[in-house]
Amino acid sequence: MKLKRGLFLLLYASLFFALGFFRQVWQDRERRAHAAFPPEVQLVLAKSEKFYLYSLQADRLTEADLKTMPTFHGYPILGQTRIRATPERADLLEAVRPGLEEKTVDSCFKPHHGLRAVRGNRTVDLLIG
Repeated sequence: MKLKRGLFLLLYASLFFALGFFRQVWQDRERRAHAAFPPEVQLVLAKSEKFYLYSLQADRLTEADLKTMPTFHGYPILGQTRIRATPERADLLEAVRPGLEEKTVDSCFKPHHGLRAVRGNRTVDLLIG
């Protein structure tokens, strides 16, 4: 009887600590996402009047080549589309969120996509590797 009670208490304590740990991890993820997207940036992303998705060439071109084609922060635009539906915008932003939570910095960052959100005179651009 004492063994069953002891195992039960051990299981209960383990579950209690595990839930606390996962709650802390979840709160840390939310804090990092908030730090990456301050409230004013989140507002532009969530309530934008225009929202574009760009396909980019990851390698930069020479200055002469860049003058002849459209670019997004120095990367040639291969294609672009305007995202009109709000659920699609939310899905795109949710897909970007895990990348914001990574703490590593890659010295050879090569973006393949970009997002642009425009609300009034505010613009938010994101380069996505």
